[in-house]
Amino acid sequence: MKNDHANWMQKPNAVILMMLWLMVGEAFGVGIAVTKAQSFHSDASATPFVFLEMIDSGAPFIKFTTSSGNVTIDRVKIAGTIDVPTSIPAKITNEEEIAGLRETCKKLEDFSTRYVKSKPLLGDHIQTIKANIQKFDSGEFRFGGKWMTKEDFYALQGKITKQEAAEKAAYAKLEADELLARQQLEAEALRAKQEMLAFEESQRAKGLEKYNNQWIPMAEAQQRAAEDQRAAAEAERIAAENAAQRQAIETQQRTAEAQRKTAEAQQRIAELTEQRLAMGDRQRTAEVQRLADEQAATGVHMPGISTSRGHNDPEIDQYFQQAKQGFVGVDPQSQRMARSRNPMMAAEGQRQIAQQEQQNKVRVDLAAGRITTEQANLEMARIEEQANLEKVRIQNQNAQQQLINKQQQMLEQQKRANEEIRRIRTEIETR
Repeated sequence: MKNDHANWMQKPNAVILMMLWLMVGEAFGVGIAVTKAQSFHSDASATPFVFLEMIDSGAPFIKFTTSSGNVTIDRVKIAGTIDVPTSIPAKITNEEEIAGLRETCKKLEDFSTRYVKSKPLLGDHIQTIKANIQKFDSGEFRFGGKWMTKEDFYALQGKITKQEAAEKAAYAKLEADELLARQQLEAEALRAKQEMLAFEESQRAKGLEKYNNQWIPMAEAQQRAAEDQRAAAEAERIAAENAAQRQAIETQQRTAEAQRKTAEAQQRIAELTEQRLAMGDRQRTAEVQRLADEQAATGVHMPGISTSRGHNDPEIDQYFQQAKQGFVGVDPQSQRMARSRNPMMAAEGQRQIAQQEQQNKVRVDLAAGRITTEQANLEMARIEEQANLEKVRIQNQNAQQQLINKQQQMLEQQKRANEEIRRIRTEIETR
């Protein structure tokens, strides 16, 4: 709790309040508060001070802003507060407008009577307010912050009324002029449009027609219009033919490239097949016999060698069967491609699966000892070349299908162009 406000209370508060009266506008907020050391002390003992702002948040203390700064006082020590007007209303011309000032004067008088120590602070304000009330009671009006006789007020009001009427009349004239100008422009535009329609009607009555902003005989205009339509249709047809020709040339080039690659792949396959056959069955038989002889001489089992199956490992049989069925060594992505609804993608997936199954079989044969490493390498190369050949065949087939589709599109466009030409001719003959 702060109770050390005796020093600033002793300042010349009346002077401060009068300065605020002169400087501050019509806003309320400046006021006087009175305090008691004890709540049971008499009102006559209450000490006043001037505040610029009072902040009451409901707490046990109330905060005041004074000319010396902020101060906080116990709520129980505040005997009373009152707002002090800092100016007289700028306009007082009737009893309703003076009523607020009369009520303020009465409240200030009652406050200074109850808390007598506040009279030195409020006395001059009360007298100033009473003097202004007396002016009104004596028949004067206050307007624009100045007191004047009723005659002067009404004369001033007459001037103001005349000025407002003149401004209103000028504004109304301006609006009327703008409306008239807008109506004239609209009428002129309507007249010009009507004249144009009448002129066009007279020209058509003479057997003329407008073509490219020129009036020429109707038959000639219709003929030129038909020629324009035919030229546009011909240009569209030529553009379509050119596009189709370019696409056909590109397709032929791709087909030739695919055929070249096919020939190269076939040549490579033939070479590999020839190399494989050159080894002959004798080499494979000799190799198997050598291993069998070695097994018989040493008495040691050689994995992958058997006189019946070529191997004696049941796991190899199982692996081989799975590889044949496509369950071993087949890429899942290839399986997904093979199930695609896109014919080209499905064909590519099936090609990849066939290639992988053939490669798996070679690996099984190699593991079982049925072929040598060199034979396996040759067979792998042959499978790769065969797969490339199949890939080129699929691409070639797709390119040929695209060419067929483009030719069908060209035929359809030509059909539509012919129908449009027939329609134009029929329209011309009808006219």
